[in-house]
Amino acid sequence: MFTPPPSPTPTPLTLEQVKELFSHWRRTRTKISRIPSPLWDAVCHLIKDQGYSPKQVASELGLSHHKIQLKMQPSPPAPDFIQVSLPSSASLHPSSPRAFPPEGSIELTRPNGTTLKASGLDPKDLHSLVQLFLS
Repeated sequence: MFTPPPSPTPTPLTLEQVKELFSHWRRTRTKISRIPSPLWDAVCHLIKDQGYSPKQVASELGLSHHKIQLKMQPSPPAPDFIQVSLPSSASLHPSSPRAFPPEGSIELTRPNGTTLKASGLDPKDLHSLVQLFLS
């Protein structure tokens, strides 16, 4: 993982320093990879705190203006938990008109980011699985 060298003084990085950090990262990475978070933080700092335009930073650092715009947008808040009411297990019998299709898929995500993805389950197993995941 890339970590920028520690700065001996708490002065903010200049555009030239950030340009050198990107150059160093590009020269020393062993495989194609995403730009490390500390470098993106430096890019955002140049724009937010030092008044550089996203277009100028993109040009100087060899970055996509669009990607900089995406990084500058605030992160969307975590989705609220959505409670889903399922029919009782008695109504999940395959001959029941309210039964779920015998084949299908479901994806549930908890507020902490834990995700459950399942497909091809019998409806009676689906009900139990969802109850266990949500408990």
